[in-house]
Amino acid sequence: MLFTVLYEIPMETLRECQDRFMNEEEKWHGVKLHHRLHHAHGNTGVIIIESDDVQAIGRWANQWTDLLSLEITPAYDDEGVRAVLSD
Repeated sequence: MLFTVLYEIPMETLRECQDRFMNEEEKWHGVKLHHRLHHAHGNTGVIIIESDDVQAIGRWANQWTDLLSLEITPAYDDEGVRAVLSD
C-alpha cells in the first residue's frame, strides 16, 4: 500500500534534523521509499512510501518524531483509483 507523508520541521529543531539526516543512517524497517521531495524553503516536504505493515511505518516514523511532525495518509496511484472507480 502507498502512503504520502507530509513533514514539517519546526525552526527550533531544523539544524538538529538536518544534522541527523546528513550523518545518521535512516532505518527503514522494511518500508520502501519511492520518492522524497524537500520544499525549497527548507522545512517541509513530501515523501512517498510503500508498506503493507503499519507497525513498520510506525517504527520508521518514530525515529523522526522527536524533531518534526509527520502526516501519513494512505494513497492510490492511477491504477488503484481506476480499481476503486470501476466498482
